[in-house]
Amino acid sequence: MDIFYTSCIFLLGLLMFLKPEFVWYIKHFWDTEGGSPSDAFINSTKIIGFIAGIVGIVSLIIVIFN
Repeated sequence: MDIFYTSCIFLLGLLMFLKPEFVWYIKHFWDTEGGSPSDAFINSTKIIGFIAGIVGIVSLIIVIFN
């Protein structure tokens, strides 16, 4: 089960890093019509996604070798 959780963290981080516009759409599709994400949102989402991806990979390695 730990492999599932760490894989989810990695995949969410990857999604945030590669497709920050999609993450913005998921977060704001109810309250915004025709808007677009700011550069600050895109950059911060990419940074957080990169960190989450690294945490996911490290956690996955720890789970596999433990």
